[in-house]
Amino acid sequence: MCYKGTLREPKWLDVDRSLFSTLCLIYPDLSELLETAHPKQSALDQSDYYVLDIEVIFLFGQTELKAQVSWKHKGVEMR
Repeated sequence: MCYKGTLREPKWLDVDRSLFSTLCLIYPDLSELLETAHPKQSALDQSDYYVLDIEVIFLFGQTELKAQVSWKHKGVEMR
């Protein structure tokens, strides 16, 4: 999210939603992680879903923004 207003300390989308816009979208290829997905069941409606334990890492360079996905495989961090 990107804030384009004049408040010095804007709150998360609670003051003027129209001054927040999408900065970027991330579409990672998670196909390598399918075998690490953990099945879970919703407490609300008993529906099944899967959980992936990942972290999104943002790298701020001079003129570009990069994102990486990180996960643990047998105790070793992978990207």
